[in-house]
Amino acid sequence: PPPPPPPFFFNDTATTEIFSILFVGCVRCVYETVKLDLILSEIANPDEKICNEIKDLENDFIALNLLGLTQVNQNKYDLHAFDTSNQSWWIITIGTYSSSPFTEFSELIGDTLFFAYDDQVSGKELWAHKPSNGSTWQVADISPGGAGSEAPGDRLSHVVDDVLYFSASDGSYISIWAHNPSNGSTWRASNEVQPSCQSSSSNECGSVVVDDVIYFQGIENNTGSYDKELWAYNTQNNSAWLAADINPYSYQTSTGSGEPGKHFMVRIGNEIYFDATGTYNQPASNDVWGYSTVNKSAWLAYDVLPYTSSNVNSALPGRELAYAIGDKLYFDTSYSSNYDYQGLFVYDTSSQEGWK
Repeated sequence: PPPPPPPFFFNDTATTEIFSILFVGCVRCVYETVKLDLILSEIANPDEKICNEIKDLENDFIALNLLGLTQVNQNKYDLHAFDTSNQSWWIITIGTYSSSPFTEFSELIGDTLFFAYDDQVSGKELWAHKPSNGSTWQVADISPGGAGSEAPGDRLSHVVDDVLYFSASDGSYISIWAHNPSNGSTWRASNEVQPSCQSSSSNECGSVVVDDVIYFQGIENNTGSYDKELWAYNTQNNSAWLAADINPYSYQTSTGSGEPGKHFMVRIGNEIYFDATGTYNQPASNDVWGYSTVNKSAWLAYDVLPYTSSNVNSALPGRELAYAIGDKLYFDTSYSSNYDYQGLFVYDTSSQEGWK
């Protein structure tokens, strides 16, 4: 990577005391075999997560999204690089108040890092950075003139066969787009479905890839329906279809939406497990559901907190944690009214049994 430009980050004299004012809190960032501990000064909000993503780009080079707190750069995330071989830092892109790099998504293809960024000129668009030559550029102008309010990858992003698939808006509606780094082409991959789960502090918005097919929460485009269900997109033939209608939408009552993967979606073999809301307990919230990519069927896998007329709450499975180890799904629950339903749970997909 290129050497860090002097002075450290900014040329403004008000930011000379970098190490005393730039970072907040204490966080450990881990990505595969690259580990970096940041033990930093606590000067503002100790709960602020200053490292959103960390990617192993080339050898010892990694890119991080750090929150800068300076007189000229307050409460914004900037994209920085860190070389573990010589402990040097340098800035890649400067964040803005409306959008920050890595906030929506980041994906690595070869030695190129792709991310969403708003440079305050083109609006929220797809950008890339290549550490081998230190170049950073806007990949495509999907929403000309910055008309789109949706950042690329905010609802969906996956790399399949070295092609980046992501959600984006061209200013009219949100759909699945694709970018092939080998030839630099960017195109709308499908306009049949709109990825509907938007990431937030309470929504992780899970999606998975099984045999070149992306499974995610979506809404059929151009129908007026608000039914958020499990959709599939085949990256080989560009077809999209409704995989499972877990909680069918009713036009008469304006209710119904399974919202699969709102908190998590995990693949175990040829099956997918996710949180969703079924019709039988509407308006109670979600439970653990399963979907077979072989026979195309969905089922209620584990009802952690059974629905009753007096209990319409949910244990919120997988809201903070959901991982597959072997054929077992481990996930957290949160239900303060009864600690029997709060903690770490496991569901054995082989025996179809679950326990705390």
